[in-house]
Amino acid sequence: MKVQNKTNIDMNMKRNIKITVWIIATIILLSGCIIGGIFLKDYLYEKLNPPFEETTIFPDDSREHPTDTTFVVNGIEIKMIGVKGGKINCKGLRKTIELDDFYIGETEVTQELWMSVIGDNPSIHRGNILLSVENIDLAECLEFVHKLDSVSGLKFYIQSWLYAAHLGCMDTNSSYYDDSIS
Repeated sequence: MKVQNKTNIDMNMKRNIKITVWIIATIILLSGCIIGGIFLKDYLYEKLNPPFEETTIFPDDSREHPTDTTFVVNGIEIKMIGVKGGKINCKGLRKTIELDDFYIGETEVTQELWMSVIGDNPSIHRGNILLSVENIDLAECLEFVHKLDSVSGLKFYIQSWLYAAHLGCMDTNSSYYDDSIS
């Protein structure tokens, strides 16, 4: 019986040693992961989420500035400002976009124009139809642009003011120029 007890004690001891070794190995592995995560956090964040790199806009000086024009849609005049095309270097997208000359509305879409194209006025502030249309979402804007294309026979887009503000208005003789833009 003493031999069997000694064998059982040896087996239990071996089992306890194995469990202890596994526990120590797990603690070391978890500690390594935590320490590695602390040191690699900033590095991995920079690699997976590169910092925002500013967009650079390059005017095309070989082009003449397009003249301002006025379109008439359903009897409503829309004054459009000519914007000279150029290139936008989008570093975040890692590509350069080339833009042709285009026109951008002198004002936002008025309630008057919206009503003449869509037929209703969703705006909350209706005191003056020359105010900008409001209380609309992107789907309604896209519907408006589609109907405006159909009514006018021209092709309109929802433009960003970024390009127009930075590049299209760099002529200091223009009334649309602002030194604080650049």
